[in-house]
Amino acid sequence: MKLHYKNYLVGILSLISSPFVAAAEYCDDAYYVDVTLPNKARWDMCWEHRGLNGISLHHIFYKPPQGTRLMILYRAELAQVHVPYDDNGIRYHDITDYGFGRTALMALTSEDCPAGNLVNLYDKPVICQTIQNRGEAYRLGNEVKQGQALSLFSVSQIGSYNYIPRWTFADDGSMDFAVGATGSLQRIKEHNEAQPPGWMIGYNKIGISHLHNFFWRLDFDLGGQKTKDYVEQVDFAPQGSSLSRQSTIYTKETASSVAPELSRTWIVASTALKNIKGQAMGYEIQLNQSGRRWPRN
Repeated sequence: MKLHYKNYLVGILSLISSPFVAAAEYCDDAYYVDVTLPNKARWDMCWEHRGLNGISLHHIFYKPPQGTRLMILYRAELAQVHVPYDDNGIRYHDITDYGFGRTALMALTSEDCPAGNLVNLYDKPVICQTIQNRGEAYRLGNEVKQGQALSLFSVSQIGSYNYIPRWTFADDGSMDFAVGATGSLQRIKEHNEAQPPGWMIGYNKIGISHLHNFFWRLDFDLGGQKTKDYVEQVDFAPQGSSLSRQSTIYTKETASSVAPELSRTWIVASTALKNIKGQAMGYEIQLNQSGRRWPRN
């Protein structure tokens, strides 16, 4: 999941002046992340351990290279991992059934976190913090600028799987949240049974195919304005030989489908924060519309 500034927030924050409270005031130093990236952009935030969610981030602030520090998210955490099997034999809910924290939260080593810093929960290293290259920030002719990002990841073991939630905060203010999964298949059937959906993994053995559906809980609080945020849903519907932009505003909690046929996207914006053009400042949520499924051996 990618969240970015919709090209109207970066570089405009210097116009905003407000007595925002430092994120360090919301946690002890051991639970505080404060990183300035090579282009002088800064991210700072608090983290905490939760039995179900694993690592949860809160009071997340961004400061552009020549702008004012601004609160972006009040809280961000992985809310659920839904694992349905294609034969409908079982459906797991790995966060609420088991939990990503407590004993599921794996201890990391320096080999897990090359060129990074290990962050401890008491005496157990549970977060890898690194600064990574994110590719070209821009290119114009021979003029090229490389971008960097702060990366935080942890590892939780549920059954035979290791889940790797990764939170990436880029120097242009964008955020990218993802989860990796690796491990061994947990449900295997004999090939001589009624042919189940899956992959041949050995003589007379079929691993049952399944999905991992990840759900995040993101509580935006743009500029620390609390109730001033709203969500704009943007659809692009066919109209003759072109597309028509359609907008729906939500100010209360609601549910909405992905709708890839409409190239649906969402913008979380603020009624209180405006850029120099008088436009609402906010974030666009972009979901991956395609991906790959690899056979597991």
